[in-house]
Amino acid sequence: MILVKGFFRKLSSKIYLTIFIVLLTSIIVLFSFKNYYTELLNQKYREKSFMVVISDDDYYDKLNGYKKVTNVEEILTFEPGKKYDTIVYEDYIGMNDGTVIDARLTGAYSKVNWESFIAEPHSDDTFLIVLPANRYDLTLSDNEIIFALDSFTYQYEEDKLLQIKDSKVDFYYNNGSYEYTINDFVQKKIPGVIISNAEFEKLKKMHGKHAYIVELDSQEASIKLQKKIEKASNVKVINCQRQYDQDGLNSVKLMDLIDILKFSSQVVVIILCVIVLIAMENILSDSKKNILLEKKLGYSNLQIKFYLLVELLLLISIALIVSTLFSFCINTMINMYFEFQLLVCDFKMLGTLYISGIFVVLLICFVCRVRKYEV
Repeated sequence: MILVKGFFRKLSSKIYLTIFIVLLTSIIVLFSFKNYYTELLNQKYREKSFMVVISDDDYYDKLNGYKKVTNVEEILTFEPGKKYDTIVYEDYIGMNDGTVIDARLTGAYSKVNWESFIAEPHSDDTFLIVLPANRYDLTLSDNEIIFALDSFTYQYEEDKLLQIKDSKVDFYYNNGSYEYTINDFVQKKIPGVIISNAEFEKLKKMHGKHAYIVELDSQEASIKLQKKIEKASNVKVINCQRQYDQDGLNSVKLMDLIDILKFSSQVVVIILCVIVLIAMENILSDSKKNILLEKKLGYSNLQIKFYLLVELLLLISIALIVSTLFSFCINTMINMYFEFQLLVCDFKMLGTLYISGIFVVLLICFVCRVRKYEV
């Protein structure tokens, strides 16, 4: 143990230890923020986003078999009709004595827009999701519908919505036209149309395209699943995301922030790896100068190699333990003073970091240097 104690008395060892502690603490804290914002993104995704899959064939069992899928439901899809102008598109054009006039100039800007109910208004698709009333424990006549829309749009459009209650609207489905009376409006995660159970089953038997709502547990899982499904030629996927967030952190901003944190942590990891390589090289080089003295003290070649390995492992282990304690304190203080919910002790991340650190030391010592180290 004299060799180990002597190693830690060296100024160079103390400098390396300090640098490792600072870099490892930075990595743990950066990953804590990345994991926090990733979970926040996934939470927002689960609350406000879903996927629509439209296929020529029955795709239900296949969708249910994918990992990370939390729910699959069969739906219908309506296209907005043109018989009534109760609800119009945002670019609606009106007529005045046979003359085409921009509806916004005639007061028609106050009308409710189809975009409020379309599954993904920012895409080229204009269909509306149709769900049965029993999904929400509602009761409807076969000629009635309820419109569902997200809470942000509902609050913004509430006055307009009340004005068209009990009005008629029409839709296209499977080459047919259908009229309904608007019974009510409700705030739901999935925008669209709610019809009676009997009407839903009747239309379902007409054998149109198969359509499904798919809910997943994370944003990343939805992107991977979309890429996987889109490889099939007869399947269409629409990732529907509502971007309205009162706190200003919508999914796009969160993804940008996560990418920045991920890049920053990767840079620090690369810097750490470079410094570890330099430190190991210098430590091995310094140890070589003391070989004769250590031999005169009675240490065998095997003992010298063993203590050298112990010194390097202790250096990394102490740095890991101290950085874990520092990061624990930093995360706790951030949670207390800034009201974050950082995971104070992420055992999975720490376990990966500890195993990686020890593995790197063993790799460097036995593969790169120590096995070729003639003592």
